Order: sequence, then structure tokens, then C-alpha cells
Amino acid sequence: MRAEDLLRRLHGVRRSGSGYVARCPAHDDSEPSLSIAEGEDGRVLLHCHAGCPTEAVVGALGLRLADLMPEDLTRHASAGDGRRGREPAPPPVEVARHLYTDEEGRPLYQVRRYQPKTFRQYRFEAGRWVPGLGGVRRVLYRLPEVLEAARAGRVICVVEGEKDADRLAGLDFVATTCAMGAGAWRPEHSEALRGAHVAILPDNDEPGRRHAAEVARAVWGVARSVRIVELPGLPERGDVSDWLDAGHLPADLRRIIRETPPLEAPPEPPSEAPDGPPERQQEARSPEARAVAVRVADVEREAIRWLWPGRLALGKLAILDGDPGLGKSTLYCDLAARITTGRPWPDAPDAPPGEPADAVIIGCEDGIADTIRPRLEEAGADLRRVHVIQAVREGEDLTVPRLPDHIDAIEAVVRETGAALLVVDPIMAHLGDRINAHRDADIRRALTPLALLCERCGCAGLVVRHLNKMPGGDPLYRGGGSIGIIGQARLGLLLASHPEHETADGVRVLAMTKANVGAWRPSLVLRLASSEHDPDTAVIRWEGTTPLTARDLLARPRAERPRDEAADWLRERLASAADPVPARTLYAEAEARGISTKTLKRAKVRLGVISEQVPPRPGGTWYWSLPGAGASHIYPGEVFDVPEAPEGQFYQSGPLGDGTDDEVPF
Repeated sequence: MRAEDLLRRLHGVRRSGSGYVARCPAHDDSEPSLSIAEGEDGRVLLHCHAGCPTEAVVGALGLRLADLMPEDLTRHASAGDGRRGREPAPPPVEVARHLYTDEEGRPLYQVRRYQPKTFRQYRFEAGRWVPGLGGVRRVLYRLPEVLEAARAGRVICVVEGEKDADRLAGLDFVATTCAMGAGAWRPEHSEALRGAHVAILPDNDEPGRRHAAEVARAVWGVARSVRIVELPGLPERGDVSDWLDAGHLPADLRRIIRETPPLEAPPEPPSEAPDGPPERQQEARSPEARAVAVRVADVEREAIRWLWPGRLALGKLAILDGDPGLGKSTLYCDLAARITTGRPWPDAPDAPPGEPADAVIIGCEDGIADTIRPRLEEAGADLRRVHVIQAVREGEDLTVPRLPDHIDAIEAVVRETGAALLVVDPIMAHLGDRINAHRDADIRRALTPLALLCERCGCAGLVVRHLNKMPGGDPLYRGGGSIGIIGQARLGLLLASHPEHETADGVRVLAMTKANVGAWRPSLVLRLASSEHDPDTAVIRWEGTTPLTARDLLARPRAERPRDEAADWLRERLASAADPVPARTLYAEAEARGISTKTLKRAKVRLGVISEQVPPRPGGTWYWSLPGAGASHIYPGEVFDVPEAPEGQFYQSGPLGDGTDDEVPF
């Protein structure tokens, strides 16, 4: 194989020096981290700067290491020199196919096992199996069973291969693994184990122990408990299937899992030297990660390129916050009309016309025919330049566009149209299935690819979001979901009713909430009015500036007390959570919103919030939930034994516990 043949299988390819870089297929790679070059002898040289082994990279493409060699080095006989080559190896024989599916059991990809022992991956695309994983979503093996067991708080065994997972499943265990085995665990895998008791069964070798520690660190704080189970008498390089083949019974395995104490802290990486030759040991100890330092003197200064000066920057992400029904979609239709026709911006009506450009809208709530098109037409947009994405085709199915799952499909449309504006409305409707809108890490995992898309394509991104129900406070904390949403944006906008007018009057104020780039711009007044041609369609009339700020627009009525604010926030926060929330998390989030510990406790009593310690013993974590949604399912008593409390003490759950301590003896 030549380098150019390999490049056709990769995404995000661009030239770098004498070689190329591309997105690595063996991990979620938003920025190209895989270097590709051709050696002097013609072999293809690969190096993933994120640390993926070369075997994992070629395996994700459905290739073998031998495929990286040039054809003349892989021929079984040397041409023209009369020497006899090696005897041809027998072709590999397929011995098993392991299917990975989504939550509903729909096929995503296969791992095919061959003899001699090799593996190849195939993704399900357009109704057929295609070599390589490409950009397919990576999931845990036997995912539907895993999710069901996690919701029930059961024990889930994590092993290193599909063969072992199938063996345990046949013995009534719930077991899973990830494609490519040791060293291939991905952050999104951990979320599927939320609420489960995780028992990790490592292979008895150094890679297995490193993998066990990696998985334990990844699921720490997500799983209810984590165990690394050492099987007595397991031979060197053996796995759980070898242990069972030696005559051990499933009941023995259940007993060993139950008797293995849960970890009290995430494990440190193993310190022992790995097996293998010295060069392999060095590779395992260090993934060759190197910080890339850029001398600022070598970088040419660039000015911010503005789409709407001070409010929308090309290559940057902006947030538009506002309550439902105030006209956010009518507002961005007005902006799209100006972009597609080159009309001046409302705060500079005398500016010369600009160059028309396209706009892309990702939205699944408004109909194109009866809502979006009428608003654009009445705003004077060039409809040929506006493109709406309401679905993404996955094989034979149509699904709602999701971030980050469909970022490549979205980028293809932006590049094809040359769009200057990309709108996502609303952001909460377009987050991936495994993205928790209230977790900062999840939100950054969804929005970072979107921000990078805007940077690569040179378009302005506008993410639309509803406000939460907490009145008053800092405008940065008033948007729904995690603070990471506004944290990811470089610019923030707020659309709110004018405080001197009734909401029905249609008078609004567009104010800034954040300006990481550019100078702070004055707030603008606008009025929603019925179109002269269509009374059922609103248009925007701009009416100049106002000294009102975002904080002024969100100020709560004086009659409301901090305790009301705290109760509203706590009620919404607990109601929106899929599971009971750790008390320490709530105290930290409340403090960030200016709610004191004392005020939050009063709000807790006022709402009748239930606090429970899980597990109910020293070292357990306190969880808060609304009445009727307690945390008792987190630690069912029949799964593992709970030690008795010390003499003279007992552990109690209910409204009396304030959750401020991890260990509360009564």
C-alpha cells in the first residue's frame, strides 16, 4: 500500500511539511493528530500524537500492519533475482462476528475475528457493511443490556474482548467490552455505566492491568462502585475464559466479585515496567506526547473578522439567550435576510452594502413551509441562500441532527454552501443522546467540535438557548444547562422584553452578556410587528439604542427574596436531572450563582428535598432528590452486603440529612 492509498480512507487530510496529517480513526479526533509519511523503502509511517498504538489505527481502518508495507516488499518471491521467496501464508479464516449496536439494537459496526488471530472492523453504512469504522459512533459491546442493567443498579463486568463478554453473558452475567480491547476505552463509554456496580476483570498481563486502571479511573464518579477483580490461579496472560475453562464455576466468580472490596479512590497508573523488548517498553511508558509550543514572534497578527461588528464574529461561536416566545427565531431570520442580501446591519443603517453570503439553520422545532420561509420572505431574505437542516440520514433512517455525532455531516453542508452564518436552534434539542446538558465536560465535548467547525470554515456560529427559571442574578448564569455553554462562546447576546413595556407590546431589547473579542456594544431596541403582507408573520422594526444592560433586563422584582430564587433554581435543577444529584455538586453550583449555603438549606427544607447516603455507610455520598424520586435504587441491598454501623450509631436517610458531609453518624 502507498501513502496516497491510505489517505483516501482518512478524514480531515491536509499537507504538513513533507507528509500529511489527518483525524485519527482510532479515537474521537476533532483536530488532526495522526501524522502520515512514506519511508525511504516505501512503507507507510503512522504516528498518532494522542497516543493510539499503530495497531489500533490500522485496525480501525480495517487493515493490518502488513498492509503498510509497499507491494514489492510483500511479494512472496523477489522479482528478477532468481531467489525463492517465502511460502505464501494461508488466508485468514473468519471465526466470529461481534455486532455493536445503538441503544435500540440498531447495527453500528462489527468486529470480525479471524484465525490466525486478527481482527477487522466494518461499519454499517447505507444498508451494507463497509471496511473501517470511519466516523461511526463508538459504543460499548452489548449496549442495550448494559444500559438496562445500569438503570437497575446491577453488577456489570468489564472484560477485554468480545469473546469473554459473550462467554459471561451466556452464564447470566451482564458483561461488556470496547472494540480493540486494552487501551481503547473512550470517555463516552463511561456514561453508559452510570448507576452500575462495575467489576473489571483484567487479563493477567501488564497491558491488562494498565487497561483495568484506565477503565477504573474513567468510570470513577459515574458508577456506583468500582472493583478490580483478581482471579486466583489465573495463568500468565490468561483471561476470564481461561479461568472458567480451568474448572471454576460461575458461582465462584460471583462470590469473588462480591468479596472484592470496592475501590476507595481512583487507581494510580501501574508503575511496573511493561513486558516486551526495550523499545516496546519505552513506547508503553511514554505515548510520545509532546507539547507543541509556538513562538508568538513567529505568528502574524490578525484582526477579528466581523460578520456583524461587535456581535457576530466569523470563525467564532456566539450564544443567543432568551425566554420562549420572545422572537429569537424571528431575530435570526432578520439577520439571515441581511446576510443573504448584503443589507447593512441595524446599528449602522448608512453603511455601504456588503457582499451577500449564505446561511445554514439547524432546527427541528419550526416548520420550514409555514414558519421559517414566511419569516425569511417578510424579512426580505434571498431564499436561494438559506439552507435548513432538519434531519440527517443514517442508512435508511432519518434522525435529528445531533452534536457532536453529526458534526462531519453539518460541516459538509457549511463548506458546500460557503455559509457565513450557522444557527443551531435550540441547542438542547440537538445534543447527542449521551450528552448531559448540565455537565460541563459533556457540553464541552458537544460544543468544542462546533466551535472548531466555525473556525475551520470561517463562519459565525449562533447557538440559541432558553433561559432557566431562576430570576435575577448574573446574566452568564441565566441560560439553561451548564455554564460551559456560555463558557464555550466568545460572544453572548440576550433577547428580553423591554422592562417599560408589556410583553404583548412586542418591544424587545438585544443586549450583550459576554464579549471575549471586540468592544462591548450598546443594547438595541427592536419591535416585533405584524407584516403588512401577512398579519400572521412577525417582522422586526429596529428602534435604536438603549442604556439598559442585560443585568437590568433580568433583574428580579424587589418583592422576590433570595430564598425564592434558590428554591426555583433547586427545583429546576433536581427536576431536570436523570438521577439524584450529589449534595456537594449542588452546593458548588449554588455558590457559583450567588446562593449561600444557608439559603440553599432553607430552600431544601421548603421543597421537602430528600437526602440519602449511598451507600449507607461511612464514606458514602449524600444525594438530593425531589420527593418521590429518591436515590434508593442507587444501592439495592441485595447486590452487595452493607456492614453494620458501629455500636451506638446508625445511618439515616431522609429530610434530616443536609448532605454537607460524606460521613454522618447519628
